Amino acid sequence: MADKEQRSSTYGIKDPEALAHNLARMMEEAGKAAAAYLRPREEGKEPIDLSEGVAEFVKTIAKVAEYWMGEPERVFEAERKLWSGYLDLWSSSMKRMMGEPTAPAAEPEPRDRRFLDPDWKENQFFDFVKQLYLITSRWATDMAEKAEGVDEHTRHKAGFYIRQLASALAPSNFVLTNPELLRETLA
Repeated sequence: MADKEQRSSTYGIKDPEALAHNLARMMEEAGKAAAAYLRPREEGKEPIDLSEGVAEFVKTIAKVAEYWMGEPERVFEAERKLWSGYLDLWSSSMKRMMGEPTAPAAEPEPRDRRFLDPDWKENQFFDFVKQLYLITSRWATDMAEKAEGVDEHTRHKAGFYIRQLASALAPSNFVLTNPELLRETLA
């Protein structure tokens, strides 16, 4: 119990000047990293041509979307699955806010180390964000991998692209949606 109280109090900003200084340093370092990345491209040593990769991504995802949009029943079923997951999450979150014990709508895989911090379960905001992410990313991956009217290679490639995109957009990657990073930043 004391550990939970100590963690929840760590989100308070004790020294606003230190926080502002750290945020300024973070922005400065991000600027340096961006400059280092762009320098060889500006000097013509490395091209900035992303069009081929983006075009391949869009073409692959478009084939999957075309399958799902091909029949109204498929679109309805895909939307039903997603909204059903969201309604389960909303229901369990409301019950939890009212103090009722409830099972989560989505749990991370046991080998998923991104959500090990206790606040991912104990803090309602972070738990909600985690579950929302899991429901959405699993749904999108299923849509890519279960597009039966698309050849196996394209389904596999679309699944890979969606998993990469979902991993990049995981709440654990952003300061404001990761309890551990937020505590470190505020400290």
